[in-house]
Amino acid sequence: MGDVKPETLPEHVLLSLEAKRRGYKSTLAFRRWCQAKRVPLIVDGKKKWVRPTDVDAAIRGLTTPEAVSLDAAATAGVASLFGDHGQAA
Repeated sequence: MGDVKPETLPEHVLLSLEAKRRGYKSTLAFRRWCQAKRVPLIVDGKKKWVRPTDVDAAIRGLTTPEAVSLDAAATAGVASLFGDHGQAA
């Protein structure tokens, strides 16, 4: 991705800063939480970026548009492989 400049990602903040803002003791713990909740991260070398709105959505239990599209793709893939097998008659 090259050098990412904050002005090119106006909605994104550094993961480390967002981790501190949200009270995490380490960036690693926050990154793992984001990954578990499927919060999209942008990785640029050693820098990682996150959108606070995506974190808020994960906290509310909502999915991000990226997660919804992945869920839909997974559902379609399973349906194409198994068809109606396992469906109630």
